[in-house]
Amino acid sequence: MSTTSLSTEATPPVVDAEAAVRTLGEHRPPRAVAVSSDATGPSVTARGSPSATAEASAQGAPDRIDDWLAAVESRVEQAERLTDADLEAATEAVRTLGGVDAVAVLDDRVATDAAALRRVSERASSLAARASATELPVESLERLA
Repeated sequence: MSTTSLSTEATPPVVDAEAAVRTLGEHRPPRAVAVSSDATGPSVTARGSPSATAEASAQGAPDRIDDWLAAVESRVEQAERLTDADLEAATEAVRTLGGVDAVAVLDDRVATDAAALRRVSERASSLAARASATELPVESLERLA
């Protein structure tokens, strides 16, 4: 006697990627909103909202960037203490860092930091030039609205 296993589970339909996109719709948020962030966390505000724009400009660099720059500055200061240090200062700096191996790690980190800072500097300079070159026709747009 043969036993045939009958499955009671339904087989899911096969859906191609294009059909899935049509079913799910647009993956981006509506154009009328933009995500902004403040001290209390992310929030959604109307795009072009004067308060959202003013807040973003007034805040300066985000905390994560400030934290990263502070960490880089600390490593550079440690490296500076060892650069051209006399024997006593070098001995104290090596002891504070945790040994010669830690100095080698610091040297690698400072070199990596320097390369990252150059990339950030170049990008920031390029973005600053682009931002300065923009001239938004606010008054014309207000008349059209």
